Amino acid sequence: MPDTDEPVYVPEPEPTPFGALSYPPAPPVASPRPEYSSPGLRLRPSASIAQGLLVVVIVCDLLLNKAIWDRYRLVKDAVAHPLTVTSSDLTHSDNTVHTFGVVYGVAYLTAGIAFIVWFHRAYRSAIRHNSLMTRYGAGWAIGTWLVPILNLWRPFKMTNDIRCASELTPTAREDARRGHTLIRAWWWIFIAAAISVRFYSNSDDSLDAFYRDSTLELVNGGLSIVAGVLAIAVVERLTGSNDRRREQLLAAGR
Repeated sequence: MPDTDEPVYVPEPEPTPFGALSYPPAPPVASPRPEYSSPGLRLRPSASIAQGLLVVVIVCDLLLNKAIWDRYRLVKDAVAHPLTVTSSDLTHSDNTVHTFGVVYGVAYLTAGIAFIVWFHRAYRSAIRHNSLMTRYGAGWAIGTWLVPILNLWRPFKMTNDIRCASELTPTAREDARRGHTLIRAWWWIFIAAAISVRFYSNSDDSLDAFYRDSTLELVNGGLSIVAGVLAIAVVERLTGSNDRRREQLLAAGR
């Protein structure tokens, strides 16, 4: 190598970007997953009370229908054979219908309150289980039954919300979110029973009016009995789905 006094040029390293050595790149941030589910309320105790009272209503309805039918036949016998039926027989029959009517009314009101208590708890639980499937606030689970006109369809939609929240996922198809056959059958028969009452004339002016009202009362009683049986089935279906969903979420540590 030649001996020289000339300096040797050594290239300097490329400058690093500002802050690259002091602040390493931040790790990628995953998009947060929305928390739409948590364990709901246990419904079995309130459901059992509502179902038991619905059974009492059905029994009272059967007894009331029998009393109405007996009075209907007695009046027809009185018209066809006046000497075979006394006025005391008619009075006793009418009083029996009135007594069973009062008992049925008290039982119906009590069962209605118990059902709404269960319904309110069920909707609150549905909001916890799957808030993406519920369309209303929990307060409407009570108010929807009390608002005229609105109570013709809103309770049905809220009942279906309860079912969907426990049985479906947010990605379920739209046709799966529609009303279940059991819920639809219960609701249409319940509405038919409620509307049939509006056709009563409550007139004592003629036998024809009495026969017509008695027939309507029997039809209304029959529809009410079927609606009561279906209501028990609806409560059982939704309560079972709710409590199973609750246990799943608790087991998953949610």
